[in-house]
Amino acid sequence: SSPSRADLSQSFLMPFLEILVALAYYLLSSSLLSAAALVNVTVDDNATDPRIGFPIYYEPGAEWNVGPTCSSCAARPDPMEAYNGTWHDITYRPTEDADAIQTATFTFNGVCNVLWRAGTGILTIKIGTAVYVYCILAPRSMLNGNTQLIFNLDDQVVGSFISLAQTTYQYNVPVYANTSIPPGFHTLTLQNGLGNNETSLVLLDYMIYS
Repeated sequence: SSPSRADLSQSFLMPFLEILVALAYYLLSSSLLSAAALVNVTVDDNATDPRIGFPIYYEPGAEWNVGPTCSSCAARPDPMEAYNGTWHDITYRPTEDADAIQTATFTFNGVCNVLWRAGTGILTIKIGTAVYVYCILAPRSMLNGNTQLIFNLDDQVVGSFISLAQTTYQYNVPVYANTSIPPGFHTLTLQNGLGNNETSLVLLDYMIYS
């Protein structure tokens, strides 16, 4: 007699299920899983990416200052509070820098993150990456303590940050966060100043991506 529809469905379904079971076993037992687990990479303002070796590029290079070694900089944060004891300092002055673009640019490689929670049976796959930018904010005692920033990701404007001067120095302040970036190489650019008539001081401390 001819095979029933149920028999045919089972004959096609079983190999497919076997492949799925084998794939799941491989993922859960493979050392590749731990290598792909969610990892945050911190990039200091004055160092290179410890994962792929890219630095942060500053333009105009001659106008950015490494804070702790800058004798002419008005901002004097506590190096003990800054990541790795450093920050990059630059001030946008509309009367002097109206045609100048002050930027810090960083290229990173976001990955697809896979996380296995031991003992729970939960497998989390994060399709995408995240990036965060941290600055130090200056106090009101400084004449030019305001901070106004624009952020571009892959040549597209994706955010801004505006903060009036604080009562005291503020450390580890997240001035930009994006948790929904597709995997792959991306270029993030911080631009100081909004191009208006207001002065802007940026004290860039570090970036984090995953």
